[in-house]
Amino acid sequence: REFWSSDNPSPWSGAPFRVNQWMSRRRFDAITQALRYTNEEAPEFRDPFYPVRQLIAAWNENMEKVFGPSWISCLDESMSEWMSKWTCPGWMFVPRKPHPQGMERHTICCCLCGVLWQLELVEGKDRPRSMPAPEFQELGPTTGLLLRLTRPIWNTGKFVCMDSGFCVLEALIQLRKKGVFSSALIKKRRYWPKYIDGDEIDKHFEDFEVGQCDALKGTLHGTDFYIYGMKEPDYVMKLMSTCLTLNEESKGDTARSYKNSNGAPVHKT
Repeated sequence: REFWSSDNPSPWSGAPFRVNQWMSRRRFDAITQALRYTNEEAPEFRDPFYPVRQLIAAWNENMEKVFGPSWISCLDESMSEWMSKWTCPGWMFVPRKPHPQGMERHTICCCLCGVLWQLELVEGKDRPRSMPAPEFQELGPTTGLLLRLTRPIWNTGKFVCMDSGFCVLEALIQLRKKGVFSSALIKKRRYWPKYIDGDEIDKHFEDFEVGQCDALKGTLHGTDFYIYGMKEPDYVMKLMSTCLTLNEESKGDTARSYKNSNGAPVHKT
């Protein structure tokens, strides 16, 4: 209503501009009441996501046909900001996000051009129980999610990077079997991720200098994987991966600046 207010725009409250000269409030309401994003029949059970399921499926299908991502993509979570949980299905509060309130989506984007090329809503408890389980869900929720979002790049040898929210080794192994290389940051929450002995990895790096790297090789279900670590001043950064290398590159700047245990600045190249 504030976009049609008769009051002058204020920087402190209300809408930043008015739209009366282009469209009346009554016409806007009539259009939005008739606006639909699906031509499918509503299911017999209650599905709060029904109005957009067909739209999202068609968008994903179209992106698979018309867009080819570069050799590296990033898979992560993103928020569609919304303040009221009563008017937003799947609403959640995620304090670590820049916009913590709203609907969360899992997305995958090309790292070189920034184009988002697949997405999936996080439905949570609002997903109808009458609906069948998502594809590949029998392999685990994280594994199923990664397989669904990366389907357009199966058998291409392309690479997907992820944060610690997706550090499930079995999921990375399944991607490798589909011809997709991947890597995820390893962090300890209550426990270390399954198959990852983080405490032993930390011991391995005890005598390393800051900036030194090493790789530990393992095998799971007949597929090789690697744990990469780099010594930081007060911890060891760890990555699980199904590829990558520790070979020195002739190009690129590998300089690092940090503070040692005495608080003195150190610069190494």
